[in-house]
This record gives sequence, C-alpha cells and structure tokens, in this order.
Amino acid sequence: MDWVFSMLDQKMFNALKPPSFLANIELYEGNNLNDRVSIWFKIFKQRMMVKIIDIHSDNAKCYFVDEGLELPFGLTKWQHKHLVTKGDNNRCILQDEIFFTHKTPLGNWFSFIILQLFLLQRSFQYRSYLKKHGETTNKL
Repeated sequence: MDWVFSMLDQKMFNALKPPSFLANIELYEGNNLNDRVSIWFKIFKQRMMVKIIDIHSDNAKCYFVDEGLELPFGLTKWQHKHLVTKGDNNRCILQDEIFFTHKTPLGNWFSFIILQLFLLQRSFQYRSYLKKHGETTNKL
C-alpha cells in the first residue's frame, strides 16, 4: 500500500495527464501539504489549479486531498481525494473520490457523465502504469 501511494507522484501525473495537444502542466509542486498543481487546457483556454489541503497515512489507508483554487468549465467547487486502502491478499485498492459543483444543474449532470468516463479510463491507466513500474504485478 505504501509503495502504491508513493507512486502517486509527478512521473505518474505526467504519464496520465491529458494529451499535450489538450493540456499542459504549468506547475507541479508535489504531493505535500499546501503544494499546488496547475493545468492549462489549451483548446478551452482555461486553467485548473488545485492545492493539497489534507494528507493522511496509517496501516489501513493513505490519501491526499486536493481542492480547487482556480476552476475551469463552470465548476464552482472541486475536491479530489486520492485514496489507497489495504485490500485482501497483499493487494490494495486505489480510488479517486471527486466532489464538485457546477454553476448550473445541467452542468452538474454533464460534468458527472464526463468524469465517470474519465475515471473509467483512469482505472485502466493506473493499473497499467503501476504494473509497468512496479515491484511485482500483484500489487493491485
């Protein structure tokens, strides 16, 4: 579990970010408390900047939480918890818990659909990345 959590770093962020023709990473300070990350979405000419507001680690789970400072696409609130929990048989579970609000109800619905598609894809990307860079292939 600790190994997987330690892999949630800039290398993974770069590997899993949107393609460079869609977005650029403007700032990546790290995964420590008060660190910031900023992405510029080129085709939309909008920025998303988040700040790490909480970090936790114990024998059952590890996580960090980022919160939106500057939000694109009509979002008015953003909080994203990157959570790794201990599973069975020396495995772990990697979860993205995202809480957001949009300025309109239709925007909330549309954003939810887009995020679900994004997270479905992301689960395969996490597994592939961690297997490629992992100590063993049975961590997830």
